[in-house]
Amino acid sequence: MNDNRKIITAENFTEIVTYGTSEKYKIKTEIVGTTTKIYDVIVEGLVTLKHLQRSHIFINFEFRNSFLFTSTYNVSIIFINCDFKENLIFRNVEFKKAMFIIDSNIEMNLTVESGVFKNFHIDCNVKDLFIKKGEFGNLLIGSKKNRTISSLVIGDPNLKGPVNVENSTIDSLAFDGAFNNNVEFFIRDCIVSSVTFSNFVNDGKIRFFDVNVKKEIKRSDDSSQLTITRSNLGKAEFYNFDLNSFYQVIISKSYISECIFVNATWPKKILTQENELVNTKQTLIDRRETYRQLKYSLYKQADYIGEQYFHGLEMNTIILFLSNTTSRYGQSFIRPILFIVIVNGLLFLWLMKLDVVANNSILQNIAEFLRFNNPIHKNEPEIKGLAFIIDLAIRIIASYSIYNLIRATRRFVK
Repeated sequence: MNDNRKIITAENFTEIVTYGTSEKYKIKTEIVGTTTKIYDVIVEGLVTLKHLQRSHIFINFEFRNSFLFTSTYNVSIIFINCDFKENLIFRNVEFKKAMFIIDSNIEMNLTVESGVFKNFHIDCNVKDLFIKKGEFGNLLIGSKKNRTISSLVIGDPNLKGPVNVENSTIDSLAFDGAFNNNVEFFIRDCIVSSVTFSNFVNDGKIRFFDVNVKKEIKRSDDSSQLTITRSNLGKAEFYNFDLNSFYQVIISKSYISECIFVNATWPKKILTQENELVNTKQTLIDRRETYRQLKYSLYKQADYIGEQYFHGLEMNTIILFLSNTTSRYGQSFIRPILFIVIVNGLLFLWLMKLDVVANNSILQNIAEFLRFNNPIHKNEPEIKGLAFIIDLAIRIIASYSIYNLIRATRRFVK
């Protein structure tokens, strides 16, 4: 930075831009038509900018304290090569012309709390960027130069207009709240570390184009993850999106059946919670539902290879769920026995109703039940048709349960 920049107070700055008194402070100023250019200034103190009569371009400024916009502006305001040391806040504003921040650096937060913006361009490095309530004719974040954003948080039912994010490196991209049907969010040619949809409902348009994960962290850093929890993504679209590059992909209790995935690369396993280590009954149910929705989504797109991929994962989840239910993955003695008694007991009662097995005394019925649970018991000639199918099911279930019982026993035998 230029060491010869003038240092003024926030009150001096407000006076200069309101009344055009830059000569009083010996500040370099250039008048071009209806626009005033001001160069090389350091401003100390909280700036609250309310009324401007002319368009202004601020070049090579440093604002050492927060900057607050809280009014209606009928002129253009442009910052070029400026440093904002603290927060930049837009609250209940209306910009009827351009609001540009170009080639600058915001060391803390840029927050759009509420306002109307005809043309808002954020082409700078930002620590944390919060887009809350706002109505945009056009909001562009980034440009041809690669910008860095530590976190970008967006989402509110009162948000309106197109939001475009381009050529930026974003450590954390988070969608929170909702998009109504007046929102169009497009992100393209960006690099991300994590993407999160949390308690989010999308009734607008969301499109990801060529979004990649940081090369230096993908598949190795647990902060690199795609998370979709308790959300409805509506008809969000993902193009050329390598989900397998994330360390973790977590999808839980969310609606994604209407999403479009084009040339997406999928991980071998989708989790239902962060750092998931154990397949509980609920995680298996949640994961199966995720695979089912993805299978359906890809089927509608005529992506039959992707559909079959998730069909296979869904079937694997069903098998895991069955193994957990019937034996706790071969660790339980009780579950295989209960499985035989309950399921085969019901099937045995069915055989009794079909008069294939006589209803005798309790002890005789128990003995006959045990005989039928011998997988290699003798075939009776009178067992035909439906009875034969029931008998076969009893044999299969008994064999599977005996296998699980042996697995549980062998864990304790060396």
